Amino acid sequence: MNRPTTEDDTHPPPSDRFRLAGRIVSKSGSPVDGNVWDLFVDREAMTQEMNKVLEKRAFEARTS
Repeated sequence: MNRPTTEDDTHPPPSDRFRLAGRIVSKSGSPVDGNVWDLFVDREAMTQEMNKVLEKRAFEARTS
């Protein structure tokens, strides 16, 4: 948890992350009712698009 960052680290160490995250100030807001799917105009098209991406990645993983 307290080790310093090395040159090959891609992220700051946990101690720095906690320190930086502690400075984040957020606005309070009221919860929104509904489902995430309500945000998409065409649920079927979104599902098909995501499935194509996943199928492509699965194929690439099997063939590499």
